Amino acid sequence: MFFWHIGLSISFFRFVFKDFSADLRCLIVGVLIPEFLNIFNTFVKINPEIGHTLLFAVAGLIFVMIFTKRDTKKRKNLLLVCIGIFFHLLFDFMWLRPEVLFFPLQFDPNSERIPINLSVLFIQEVIGLVYLIPKLNSKEKFKRLMSEGLI
Repeated sequence: MFFWHIGLSISFFRFVFKDFSADLRCLIVGVLIPEFLNIFNTFVKINPEIGHTLLFAVAGLIFVMIFTKRDTKKRKNLLLVCIGIFFHLLFDFMWLRPEVLFFPLQFDPNSERIPINLSVLFIQEVIGLVYLIPKLNSKEKFKRLMSEGLI
């Protein structure tokens, strides 16, 4: 789910934080980190969904808050990455899978898993595209997003 996460995260960020000068490239990176970690972990086989855990998101946030200076552009951008990771958990409905979200806490492994419905995934991708297409409908707008991080 690529466009679902990017489109919904940008719109939700703008609605909640009202920050139209934020570098959205950092938010997009944060939104995509859990998916890239899943791809990487399929080869390494540590924990296939470590990027979808609350532990990962909170550890990233703590790291940024401890190791960056207050009121710097670097901290603001790294906080956007952390916000993106939290948005990914939110828009993946991870609270429905507590054994993944609250790893390493143990939950009943026999709990009922909700099957993935491809039609729902398709509808989610369309929703993300419906938001992104008007925002990035020209080459100039896309270049501005890639160079400045603004839409």
